[in-house]
Amino acid sequence: MPSDQPTLDELRREIDRIDEAMHDLLIDRTAVVQDVGRAKALLGEQVSDRPQFFRPGREALILRRLLARHSGLFPPRSLIRIWREIITGQLRVQTEVTVAVYSAEGRRMYWDMARDQYGASAVYQPYQRTHQVVSAVRNGSAAIGVVPMPQDDDGEPWWPLLAGDDRSTPRIVSRLPFAPYSNSESGLAIACVDPEATGDDRSYLLVETEGDVSNYATTADLAAAGFREPRQVVATTDRHRGEQRLLLYETDEMVLADDPRLDRAVARSRQPITRVIAAGGYAVPLSPAELDRPNGEGR
Repeated sequence: MPSDQPTLDELRREIDRIDEAMHDLLIDRTAVVQDVGRAKALLGEQVSDRPQFFRPGREALILRRLLARHSGLFPPRSLIRIWREIITGQLRVQTEVTVAVYSAEGRRMYWDMARDQYGASAVYQPYQRTHQVVSAVRNGSAAIGVVPMPQDDDGEPWWPLLAGDDRSTPRIVSRLPFAPYSNSESGLAIACVDPEATGDDRSYLLVETEGDVSNYATTADLAAAGFREPRQVVATTDRHRGEQRLLLYETDEMVLADDPRLDRAVARSRQPITRVIAAGGYAVPLSPAELDRPNGEGR
């Protein structure tokens, strides 16, 4: 009596058929990405002289949408890793993807973060100093830079270099890794592109002053201007301009360069605040709970 159970050879042929169907869809997706690149060039989506191919906000939305609809036993972390390779590989169809990475001795974790995020098709440039990473992005020799999180004990902080308001000044665009492990360290990606809101974001604000200011009062000034949950991250004093200080704040939303609250915070403050600058932001990374849910959970 014949069995309804497929044979091992039949199952393997079915896997081959699925592989070819997946490959065909990948080829089709690449062709659409090429069309997107041509459309962007025609529309003139520019930052300085460079088309804005890199869309970290949209990438985060794609990954979150796929994770939300995922089901079955295939690990969510593997799903995210595959799509990261697809995204960067197909970005490479539109433009060269060169990543400048802070890679001083003993700080190899940023190199690993960059490779995990931007995949096998990108070109990586190691730098011993964070300032070199920012310069590489600013002058166009790299499209993306990977740097450490701002810290109080930075001997040579990189984040004050984002205080320019011209279009060639890099902005923070991603927090890495986007799919972290519970004990993984974090870094930031910078690029000369406009950040995009995804609905679950954080932003950095640079507050420039002409002397000492109160952290409490500055936080209150930013909150009164309408920024959501502002909090100071780190501060520095400009050695070349005496008492001029630069403070870095984080807020629970995406703040863009033309946000009217930036000028409002300066105008309404009774402290010697001279400028508030949107330094970029990022989509909140996936949580370990989202990535390590029990097998079979999903839609």
